[in-house]
Amino acid sequence: RLETLLYGVGGVGPDTSWHMGLDAHKFITPDLKYAFTLYPDYSDIEAVYQTIDISYTETRLEDTRPFFSEGSEYFGTFYSRRIDKFDWGLKAFGKQGKNQIGLLNCIRLSPFRNDTIFNFSYNPTYQSYIGAIIQSRYEEGYKNFLLGGGVGFGSSDYNFYFYYASSFIEPGADGFSYAVNLWKRLGERSGFYYNYSITSPNFYPALQLVTETGVKQSNIGFFYREVLPRGESWWENFRLRLFYNRANYWSGGLKSEFKGFGFSIGLRGDISVDLGRNITFYDPYRDNFTNFSLSMGAPEKRYNFGFGYGEGIRINLPYKFASGWIGRQLLEDRLNISLNVEKRWVGSDKGAWSTTHQIWSSIVYEMGKDLWLTLRIYGFKDAESHQNIGMIIRRRGENKRAFYLVLGDPLGMDTKNRISVKYVNPW
Repeated sequence: RLETLLYGVGGVGPDTSWHMGLDAHKFITPDLKYAFTLYPDYSDIEAVYQTIDISYTETRLEDTRPFFSEGSEYFGTFYSRRIDKFDWGLKAFGKQGKNQIGLLNCIRLSPFRNDTIFNFSYNPTYQSYIGAIIQSRYEEGYKNFLLGGGVGFGSSDYNFYFYYASSFIEPGADGFSYAVNLWKRLGERSGFYYNYSITSPNFYPALQLVTETGVKQSNIGFFYREVLPRGESWWENFRLRLFYNRANYWSGGLKSEFKGFGFSIGLRGDISVDLGRNITFYDPYRDNFTNFSLSMGAPEKRYNFGFGYGEGIRINLPYKFASGWIGRQLLEDRLNISLNVEKRWVGSDKGAWSTTHQIWSSIVYEMGKDLWLTLRIYGFKDAESHQNIGMIIRRRGENKRAFYLVLGDPLGMDTKNRISVKYVNPW
């Protein structure tokens, strides 16, 4: 069957444009589907806020755009947030017997850019895997083509996986990356894992997330868990994790170690406590950092809260980080309130401290079965300040019909005086 969805977005304000777009989906078989989008809509109400980062590497964030979120499990390690605005896109995904396929192409007309990804896998048995990935990005003055593949096999007691990929960049040097992963169960409740990977300095896949390049890493860990029948003891579940990571960087003789432990315990009455500690040791001009976290919640009573704290040395300067969060559901779960607060302190060689604050809050009220009110408050302050308050009234009708009234810009950093209307009508 063919499903089509036409939408229009318009509003009043200096930065609001009027436009229309189209999404279409077609089922070739019950398990194989293709999708097309023309001028995709980015006025999504779900904001994904990035926390104040305490590492040097890029952080993976969720992508809420429907064109990318649907069928994402068929595209492997593809990181869709690497593709921002584009004019039209086409993708096909699904499975046929023991084969799985994911094909995607996105084109931006001005300035021109084309992104393509093809992911294929064959599963001879339930826990065995043979796969290949091809991806490319082409724009003026830059080409990136990546070719990779992997194989894995295992059972309920162990799993082994090997992956290798090469990137061919113009202009620039080619790069490569490979990884070996092993997981083994020890008894019914415990096990260990081992990972080894090498990524060359010039390996850059435009459409994947690579946290470190020019590094050789080995990672080993142990885990244990125990679960008791409900009501048998004052504690009902327990989990323990120990891990160690060593990295050798490609140049400069730089080495690092990352080790730590984490455990969680679930108490009677649906209250859980989590505690973790991570210690990172770097050579000079890198980091020496320790952080702790504690979280508690009672799902049946619909609340959770927690905090985190860390301190150490970053690039030979003292560094501190603190965060806290709380969430509560009220009025028979029709009202959901959440609050997140973060602060960091960075010292100088003269003894002075500079601070950064970040806060965001969300209030969602279900006024009816198909009617919601969402209020988002966001604030950020370092060298300059940003504040934003945005509100959305959303009504969902039958057959995916939807109506949105947007005040301000809930996804932006600064407050914008505008009123926008979004209407979706499938047929």
